Amino acid sequence: MENLLIIGCGDIARRTIPLLSGHFKLYALVRDPGRAAALRSAGVTPIVGDLDQRRSLHRLAGLAQVVLHLAPPDGRGAQDGRTRNLLAVLG
Repeated sequence: MENLLIIGCGDIARRTIPLLSGHFKLYALVRDPGRAAALRSAGVTPIVGDLDQRRSLHRLAGLAQVVLHLAPPDGRGAQDGRTRNLLAVLG
């Protein structure tokens, strides 16, 4: 079974988790550690980190074969720093 990493655990991700859980081992990046328990109860392994803080993302490197990126851009201009940070870590 392949690992799937979810980035951006909002409404769409929460609705998608039940559809993916039988096909992938699920991991999810969460900024708020308080949301980790809800993800665990849905069968997802939470990883605490912040897309705005590249240093907090290093545990994601090599973790998953598939990435579902649902996080919004940071809204600070034409460049998406959050996606840039994620891609830098994932390689």
